[in-house]
Amino acid sequence: MTVTAAALIEATRVTINWTEAGPFDGLSIEGDNVWAKANAMLSMLLAEDRRTVGSGYVKTNFTVEWADGDTYTGRIDLDDRHTGTLDHSLGEHINAYVSGVLAGAVPWATDEHRDGLRALCETHDITA
Repeated sequence: MTVTAAALIEATRVTINWTEAGPFDGLSIEGDNVWAKANAMLSMLLAEDRRTVGSGYVKTNFTVEWADGDTYTGRIDLDDRHTGTLDHSLGEHINAYVSGVLAGAVPWATDEHRDGLRALCETHDITA
């Protein structure tokens, strides 16, 4: 008998809820290759901030929605790691946060919060 892993649930939309990078609040990316498109969008936000402000980091709040309706909302601080190819992608950011929470680095995280993040990562595509 062959056992195969269940397919991960695909992300269908990434929305910028708010950002310090100008008038992009509410901007959504959806469809195929949503992670690649979201990373390109974040690079564009950083480039716009660099054009108008010049330096520092850009606080940006986002929501990822998957095909089953589950969501994850977080904040990423865009900086020069997020230029060009976006070496530090949105998926990497989420995975790093989850790893930190599961390792006990976030003191306010409850068991329920840790269990929810663990389940999300085990069943949903968080492409790095």
